[in-house]
Amino acid sequence: MSDAGTDSTPTVDSGADAMVDSGPVDSGPSMDAGRACTADAECDDGLACNGADYCDLTTMVCAVRPHAGCDDGIACTADSCGDPSGDCTHVPTDSLCGPTQTCDPTSGCVTPPACTGDAECDNGNFCDGAETCDPAIGCRSGTAPSCDDGVACTADSCDPASGSGGACVHIPTDADHDGHVALGCMGGDDCNDSASAIHPGATETCDGMDDNCNGSPDDGAGMTCVLGSGSASCTTACGTAGSHSCNSSCHFSTCFASIDVCGNGCDDNGNGTVDEGCSVPPPANDLCAGAVDITADGSASGTLVGATAQAVGCGSGIDVLYKVTVSVRSFVYLDTLGSSLDTSISYRSTTCPGSAITCNDDACGGSSSQLVTVVDPGTHYFAVHTASSSVAAAAFTLRHVVMPASDNLNVLLASSGSYTGTTFGTGHVGAICGAGATSPEDVYYWTQCPGQTRTVSASLCNSSTSWDTVLHVEHDGSAVACNDDDGSCFENDFASTLSTTASGSGLFQLVVDGYSASASGSYRLDVTSF
Repeated sequence: MSDAGTDSTPTVDSGADAMVDSGPVDSGPSMDAGRACTADAECDDGLACNGADYCDLTTMVCAVRPHAGCDDGIACTADSCGDPSGDCTHVPTDSLCGPTQTCDPTSGCVTPPACTGDAECDNGNFCDGAETCDPAIGCRSGTAPSCDDGVACTADSCDPASGSGGACVHIPTDADHDGHVALGCMGGDDCNDSASAIHPGATETCDGMDDNCNGSPDDGAGMTCVLGSGSASCTTACGTAGSHSCNSSCHFSTCFASIDVCGNGCDDNGNGTVDEGCSVPPPANDLCAGAVDITADGSASGTLVGATAQAVGCGSGIDVLYKVTVSVRSFVYLDTLGSSLDTSISYRSTTCPGSAITCNDDACGGSSSQLVTVVDPGTHYFAVHTASSSVAAAAFTLRHVVMPASDNLNVLLASSGSYTGTTFGTGHVGAICGAGATSPEDVYYWTQCPGQTRTVSASLCNSSTSWDTVLHVEHDGSAVACNDDDGSCFENDFASTLSTTASGSGLFQLVVDGYSASASGSYRLDVTSF
C-alpha cells in the first residue's frame, strides 16, 4: 500500500500491541517447564514463539527463555509470531484507525492520499492482503490471507519472502524431534511421531511396539514372539498338542500340554510325572500268555508302563516277558544298551514265569543290561525288569540275537591263553571258508560294549592239533574273519591261524571248526591276543 501524505495525529490511541495470531499454526505438544532432563533436545517443543526451551544443568529440569515479543510500537498493526521459526509479522489494520484513515506500518494511522484505482494502493506484499482504492477516502488496507491447510501435522504461515510478493508455506512438523516426520504427512515415515525412540532405522526392542516402523513389532534378533501376544499353539516334546506363551524377553516358553496324554509314557504337561491321572493299560506282554516272540534277530520296542511283577527274582521291579524258540542248541543274546531306563534282564527257563536262571543288571558302565545264555532246543522265556521298585516305568529298546551253539563246548573267553578240547557231535556253526566248515565245533565267546574294539589273535598250529581245522570269528551271526590251512605251520599243513579286530557291541564267537563232517578231534587253541 503506497502512502501519499501523513497525518501525525492518529484518531486512535497508540500503545503496545498485543501479540495476535495471524492464523492457525499447527504444532506438536509443548514441553512443560520443570520436567526432568539431561540435554536441551529433551526440552525443545519445536516452537519458537513460546520461548527458547533448554535444560538447566544446575537443576536438571526444563526451563524457558521468553521470546522477545513482536510489538513494533505501531498501534494499528496486528503483530504476530510465526512458528516454528519465531519470526514476527506486523500487519497494518485499518479498522484500528479513524474512518478516513489507513494504517501505515511505520507511521501508524495516516490520512491516505487520494487514489483512482487499486493498483495505486498495492504494496506488493501478499501476506497483508490485497489493498483497494476507495476514491472517497483513499487507499484501504487488505485482509491478511488464512494459510491454514487443514493438515494437523504442518506448521502454516505466510512468508513475505516466498514467491513473488509472499506466499503461504506449510512445513511438516517432527513432534518428537527424532528427525522423522509423521507417517502420511507430506511423505513422512515416522509411524509414531510422539515417541522419539520409534522411527525407521531404530533398534527393535522387546516392548510390543514396532520400534523400527517396518510393520512388525518385536522382530529383533532372537525374538520369537510379540510381547503381550498371549499364548499360542505348539507341539510338546512328547509330540502332543500344547501351548506356550510369550515371556518378557520376547521368547516363547517351553511347550506343554494342559494334561498328560494317557498311554504314551511321556510327561506331556511338564510337571515331572508321567501319565499323571491316567489309568494305563498293561502292555500285552505283561503276562506269560502275551510273551513276545523274539526268535528272529532284531530290535523290539517295549514299555514297562502299566506292567506288574510276574517274573520275580533279578531285582524287585516290574517286568514284561519275551520268548525264543530254537530247534538246535543256541546262544540267545539280549541287551537294552542305549535305553535310558534302568533295567535288568533275566532268563526264566522253559517255563513261564519260571525262576531266574541267569540275571544281568548294569552292563557297560551304565544302567542298561546285557545278557547271553546257551539254551537247548525248545521254547525259552526271558524277562526285562525295572532294576528296582523305585525305578519309574518307561519305554526301552531290546536288541535280540539268536546264534547256533556247539553241541559240545561253549566257553566264555576271558583272556589270552591256551585252551584244549575235543570236537565231536553235529556241526551247527557255519563259516565263510573251509567249504562251510560243516564239522562239529567248539565255541569260545565274549560280549562287547558300544564303541569297544579289541584285537583277537589265535592259532591251532601246534603238536596237539593234527587234523584239518578251520578257525573263524562270528559277530551277532555275521562273519568277521575265517582261516583254513595257514600253510606256514610245519607241524600240521592243515592247521589254521587268524588275527582280526572285533568292533562294536554284541556277541562274538571264536569257533574251532573242521573242514569236513569227518574233520574233528583233539586240539589246543592258543589265544595270543585278546
